[in-house]
Amino acid sequence: MFVRFRYKTVFLFLLTMILCNVIFTPLLQYAGLSAEHSLFAITSLSAALLTTFISIRLSTAALSKTAVCIRFVLLGAGCTVVTYLAVF
Repeated sequence: MFVRFRYKTVFLFLLTMILCNVIFTPLLQYAGLSAEHSLFAITSLSAALLTTFISIRLSTAALSKTAVCIRFVLLGAGCTVVTYLAVF
């Protein structure tokens, strides 16, 4: 299956990631987390949410709540690993 990504989708994904990092990372630092840990937490969570949303929007089949939850967990695990490698 070949999935086409539009430039608009990529732009909105990256813009949302930047906004989440700019807004929520200082809040977690203010709460007492270190800069690296707050960046790791916000980036992995927002990447998991956004990739799940994008994959659901690009999917043509109707998905059940269980399928969406499984997709979120799998994408969240992948995003957490990639974010860990990028931050630390």
